[in-house]
Amino acid sequence: MDERYHSFLSERIIQYKEFFSITRNWNSQERTIMRAFDRHCQEMDDGSHVLTQEMVDSWCLQHPNENRESYGRRIYRINGFLNFMRSRKYSTVQTIKPPKLKFRKTDPYIFQGDELKKFFFECDHLAITKGTTSERIRKIIIPTIFRLMYSTGMRPLEARLLERSDVNLKSGVISIHATKGYIEHYVVMHETLRKILTLYDKQADLIIPGRKYFFQSASGTPYSQDWLHEVFLGTWRKANGHTEFHPTPYSFRHNYAIDLINSWLGVGNAHEIFDKIVILSKAMGHAEISSTLYYFHLCPQLAEIIDETGNEAFNDMIPEVFMHE
Repeated sequence: MDERYHSFLSERIIQYKEFFSITRNWNSQERTIMRAFDRHCQEMDDGSHVLTQEMVDSWCLQHPNENRESYGRRIYRINGFLNFMRSRKYSTVQTIKPPKLKFRKTDPYIFQGDELKKFFFECDHLAITKGTTSERIRKIIIPTIFRLMYSTGMRPLEARLLERSDVNLKSGVISIHATKGYIEHYVVMHETLRKILTLYDKQADLIIPGRKYFFQSASGTPYSQDWLHEVFLGTWRKANGHTEFHPTPYSFRHNYAIDLINSWLGVGNAHEIFDKIVILSKAMGHAEISSTLYYFHLCPQLAEIIDETGNEAFNDMIPEVFMHE
């Protein structure tokens, strides 16, 4: 596919594409928007070859027939490029405030019965047909990365981009740097998980010596978001069949929070529970505690206990938020 850029920003756009592709898929929407922005800057360039606020502001005007959602996605994507430029001191142009969008509110998937047992059984019994390095490393990565996410509530992005130096297998502490919103935080592993990761690390080092990423592909890069989702869905369907409503890799994170909060039944009053919420919020890397408090909507028994304490202030803190964390 022709993805050439012609303005003075062409080199920077290619650099941004390479940076972007590390964590997400550079899809047709990214290409279309960046090519349109490239053409716009080429037309407005007065020969100085400098990105100006005027170029950005004029391109970010809402088109007459452009709906709010499409406009918001366009602004969101160009702001990503501008943040990239600013972080590397290529430009000082300010980002554009996007319109507030309405996201479809969905309930997280709650695992039922022996669904997880069947899922992890399939993860543990992946077949190797060719014996290639790619097959061998995937066979040990797939059951390990999903167990890590299930046991810690780690975001899929965080698990995929973990570097080997981030995982202290002696202390059992994982340092998370590549994360949403750049909120660095730490995760303490259960001893069972620490042993699983230690065994995996030894096996992976035999297959790919000296790897940089903890879950590194045979090509030397972390796996993509699309790969993780496709592997999860394929394994899930093999284990539990095809259903209209199914979980995603992110479902591990939601269930981690819900199960932990439900385990607090009978631990004390609302103040003591709130202290635990603060700790959970830090462990999950939430920028705002309101993101953690969302899960109380899904734990009615605990909410009832808090109501019985008469702590109205605590109840007022529980927000209605959308599942786009």
